[in-house]
Amino acid sequence: MPRSLTQMLRDFDNEALRALFLARPDLAMPAPTSFSQVASRATTRESVRRALDGLNALDLWVAERASACPDKVSAADIGGVEHAPAGAALARLRGLALLWGDTGALRAVRALSTELARSPLHEAPGLQPSLHDHVARQDPQRVAAVAAGSAFELVRRVDVLVEHLDHVPLRLRQDGGLAQRESRVVGSLLDVPVAAALLHTQVAQAAGLIGVMPHGRTDTLIPTAAFDDWRGRSLAQQWAEVARGWVEGHPPSGSARLKLLCFAAFGPPADGRVLGTPEMHGWLAWQLPRVVDDATRRATAMITQAAWIGVTGLGALASFAHDGELATLQRLLPERSDTVVVQNDLTAVAPGPLTPTVARELGALADVESRGGATVYRFTVESLRRARALGWSSREIAATLTARSRTPIPQPLSYLIADLDRTAAVAAIASLVRPVQPLSRHQTPVRAAVTPLAGSAGDVTVNPEEADRIVEGLRHVGNPSVAPETSDLTAAEGMSDSPLDTLREAVETGEVVWVGYVTTQGGTGERLVYASAVEDGRLIAKDSRTSERLSVPVHRITVAHIIRGGSV
Repeated sequence: MPRSLTQMLRDFDNEALRALFLARPDLAMPAPTSFSQVASRATTRESVRRALDGLNALDLWVAERASACPDKVSAADIGGVEHAPAGAALARLRGLALLWGDTGALRAVRALSTELARSPLHEAPGLQPSLHDHVARQDPQRVAAVAAGSAFELVRRVDVLVEHLDHVPLRLRQDGGLAQRESRVVGSLLDVPVAAALLHTQVAQAAGLIGVMPHGRTDTLIPTAAFDDWRGRSLAQQWAEVARGWVEGHPPSGSARLKLLCFAAFGPPADGRVLGTPEMHGWLAWQLPRVVDDATRRATAMITQAAWIGVTGLGALASFAHDGELATLQRLLPERSDTVVVQNDLTAVAPGPLTPTVARELGALADVESRGGATVYRFTVESLRRARALGWSSREIAATLTARSRTPIPQPLSYLIADLDRTAAVAAIASLVRPVQPLSRHQTPVRAAVTPLAGSAGDVTVNPEEADRIVEGLRHVGNPSVAPETSDLTAAEGMSDSPLDTLREAVETGEVVWVGYVTTQGGTGERLVYASAVEDGRLIAKDSRTSERLSVPVHRITVAHIIRGGSV
């Protein structure tokens, strides 16, 4: 039986630790150096509050009953809920480090009862929320068709945006946000409102297709190397990557957990349920009762974005977004084309999606100038000179456009191509673009190293790979698999633990702790105390022998060791 929260965390297997860090990322960031540090973070009021805000009504009810028990608690002590669901809820709370001990004898962390008193539940909730059966419904096939149209527009616009940034990077403000002028440029390029333009930019960054590159005193947005790989995938796969980026990496629209909870409210896509704000509020009242109003507000805005992304259609959940059947989406999307329509105004129109090869060729020869429902490329002197500097000859340019165009190459464009050979000053041509090593048109330019887009981050999050690295680091910092038995005046968890971590553990276990401190006169002192709280930068405690109440600033405490293995 673990004697402390620290010991329980040390006894967790790697999968349980990984799940803990994913559910409570504030325990993992910055990366902890010991299990006692994790335990210390887990018992702070702010961390406990965040964890409680994520509990559903059933777990919250069980947590209230457990924190009210003066001694160890088991499923039999939970009133208002049957034994099996109560036991499952206790196990979940233990996995979240809100309770510690053995499965049949658990203790609540001290901060739990304080935080729960702020918003108590007055009656036992149901074991699960009910689906909304009396709502409007849509034909699932129509829903999928409409959502597929939105999915295609998303992929097309993201492709247009990132291709544009390859030639005309967007400048960022000093605070890392996208300037209003640049937002209007993107909105005009994609033919969407400014708010939607910002969303497309952030989603492309969340999917890893664009990032920030330092450029003098300002930063710019440019494509990443992942964009080249993304272009080679099917339309359905492209959409899946972008949609996943929106779900998992776009905090402004809500956390990934909130999004998944909201999608679950629709039930099976085959039912075609259409949910409004009242239905979503009722669903979230069980899923997130402590933050239901804020969650509903976020969910309402997020559901609107879900329609733009292609997750929903006609107000209902699309089947391919729910079950990941990308073959269904691919059948609903148009086929890729390997030709365009070259026009007399020096533009090329791609009415549908282009194959990766053709898209790469057009991107090298022309600038994206998109409007409406088709991708428009514009040929200019600068774009053709850029292609020439990248290794294209005028003969290759003419042959490629002849092969790719459904119409004859117009005379004005032929003149522009021919002028490339009549230009004598090659050095002057090279000065119009950033100096690069000449490349064959079949090569892909190496992208610069980029960093995430500033201003798009929300609360602290941890991805599975980071959680695995943190767990591995904790397993290799020298902590023993089983803490040794200790005697009087011996450190409980090792001499390297910080006093704050030890004090917080002593608050949870109720054991005697030896405290060394600096007095107000500059001397040293020591006490054996029972720690009752660590808050507002002070240790609140009681002398173990005289029962004198003490309040000591934490910054004056130099050492703290829990006394185990004997009486005092």
